[in-house]
Amino acid sequence: MARLKRERRALFLTPHVLYELYRGVSRTEGEGARVERLRQVLGTLPFEHHAAREAARIADSLRGEGIDLPLADLLIGASTIVWGDCQIITRDVRHFMPLEGFGLRVLAVAPG
Repeated sequence: MARLKRERRALFLTPHVLYELYRGVSRTEGEGARVERLRQVLGTLPFEHHAAREAARIADSLRGEGIDLPLADLLIGASTIVWGDCQIITRDVRHFMPLEGFGLRVLAVAPG
């Protein structure tokens, strides 16, 4: 993350990441304010018909290879491919690696 700050790269969330964050903080008292600050600081990529079409295309292709990703991760990846810079920063590398064949670049970050 420090490297990204030095490079002054624009960072974005997707609506699906926000959903996952809101679900996580709903179980933790007082964490909702942190999600709101993050949402205000970072941009939010859209998810609409272009990203939905890309997600369906990717899902069909991966299914043909016997790979079934969690829906939220598939939607996050498709939105990043269509509207972002095709790079995702995640701790959940395992679910996003299959999307590299569709142009997604996965950058792993350590927990904490």
